[in-house]
Amino acid sequence: MGVRRPFRKPTADELIFPGARAGKPMSDMTLAAVLSRMGHDDITVHGFRSTFRDWAAEQTNFAREVAEMALAHVVEDKVEAAYRRGDLSRSAAV
Repeated sequence: MGVRRPFRKPTADELIFPGARAGKPMSDMTLAAVLSRMGHDDITVHGFRSTFRDWAAEQTNFAREVAEMALAHVVEDKVEAAYRRGDLSRSAAV
C-alpha cells in the first residue's frame, strides 16, 4: 500500500480519535473504559501503542524516529531534541 500524497500532520479537526473537547484527542482513560466495558480488563491502552511500535519496526521501512514521533514520544536527549526541528514528513512519504 502506498501513500498517494505527502505526509502532513493532521489538524485538530482531523483527529482519528477526537475527544469530547473540540480539538483535543480522546484520552487514554476513555479507551481504558471502553476496554473494561467490553470485558477486556487484561488489555491495556499502552498495549496498543506497543503493538504499533512492534508493527512499525517489523513490517515497515520507516525509521525508528518516525515511529517514535507517531507515538508522540519526547526525545529524552536534550541535545538531540534541540537540533531536531523537522517533522520527518519526507521520511514518512512513500
